[in-house]
Amino acid sequence: MVNTKRRSLGKYCTRLAVLCVLVLLVIASISGCTNNQDKISTVEARVRALEEARLELRDQISGIKKSIVELGDKCNDLEAGVTAVNTSNGGGEPLSIQITPLPPTGQGHNVTLTATTLPGAVCSIRVIYPSGDSKAAGLDEEKTADADGKVTWTWKVGTRTTPGFHDVKVKARLNGETETDTKKLEVLDTGSPG
Repeated sequence: MVNTKRRSLGKYCTRLAVLCVLVLLVIASISGCTNNQDKISTVEARVRALEEARLELRDQISGIKKSIVELGDKCNDLEAGVTAVNTSNGGGEPLSIQITPLPPTGQGHNVTLTATTLPGAVCSIRVIYPSGDSKAAGLDEEKTADADGKVTWTWKVGTRTTPGFHDVKVKARLNGETETDTKKLEVLDTGSPG
């Protein structure tokens, strides 16, 4: 688009050069007139024509300059829009989720899980024991990742939970995409299950 405007500007500069040639022709045509009145009339007619052409050319150049400024403004608006879209979806990064490694946790103790994803992603968690999904308080809540992409859950491991390694899955959803990460939670035998 800018190249088109530059070509148009070049076209008008060529017209300006043609106008200069016309001025030279006016001067040459004056020398061919036999009396002063003819010379004056010829010069006045040519000067009027040149002035009209100059004003038209000035208006066209002014219009081209205005179009170039508007095009620049539209490019800036477009760039700002692209930046806003990229910011809203994590800078254009693909969705991912990563659970921070979980420390071994004893029966009857609290465990905290932190995961990192894109800001604004909606996340859910599943803690899977041999008896099925944990029903511990807070695990049924979906959470939205904060501005740093962090999401955290804390729950209490049951006193009767089977010692050993158990899957913990966190699923993130954003803009129609879904990603899941799985880590192992080691539950330690505290020697006094409920």
